Amino acid sequence: MADKKVVSIDLGREVVKFAFAEVSKGSAKLTGCQSVTLEIAHDADDSAWRAAVLEVLKQQKAAGSLDKKSEIYVTLPSAQVLARALKVPTAELQTQIEEEAKKNLPLPIEEAEWGYNVVGEAGDQSHVSLLAVKSSVVEDINAIFEEAGLSLAGATSGALNLADLLIAEDKGSVEPPTAVLSIGASSANLVIAEGTKVWMRALPVFGSTLVSALTAGGASYDEARKTLLEQVDLGNAESESPKAV
Repeated sequence: MADKKVVSIDLGREVVKFAFAEVSKGSAKLTGCQSVTLEIAHDADDSAWRAAVLEVLKQQKAAGSLDKKSEIYVTLPSAQVLARALKVPTAELQTQIEEEAKKNLPLPIEEAEWGYNVVGEAGDQSHVSLLAVKSSVVEDINAIFEEAGLSLAGATSGALNLADLLIAEDKGSVEPPTAVLSIGASSANLVIAEGTKVWMRALPVFGSTLVSALTAGGASYDEARKTLLEQVDLGNAESESPKAV
């Protein structure tokens, strides 16, 4: 019997994605995944997005997929997560990391929720991924879950999760250097891993930009989005060009 149930939730601008797992004695088993499309316009404002996300969470709770016994983790909006790759002397990591955060973050540390992961070591230096987000962003997300009658166990970065997965899949060291571009509706994450080093950035090239470019031929936004989803294979260099809409 599982010690606990864990749910990871990715709050996208157009789709909310769920991953369900059971954790027992240090091992985890993925038991299911689900994507729910938000029933809002592509250019909906934040209040409409919030209401749509709240409705999805309530539906999942009513269906029994989410409950107070589940440990729920959420990925923070990529465009609002600040990431920095640092080198810090390993022996001084615990005492220096806060000062490094103050120097490298473009906002007062008192106004941020921040943390770090040590992704590798080289000699006497630790490679550190420093992450931060405005406290108000975390407070807003917490408020949505509280209104749905749920509580969060933690929040993380989808980009850093991708990097951790790359390192884990290569048994602790990524060779050759590997890049992953994850394109969302309102932001994109570029993650590069080499050995135990991680470099990541949120980029201003995203799904809605690609869809808008496809509307230049006269297609509606919904038609262009369908073309992108069904006819363009960005992972296959030999795939045919999308047909004109």
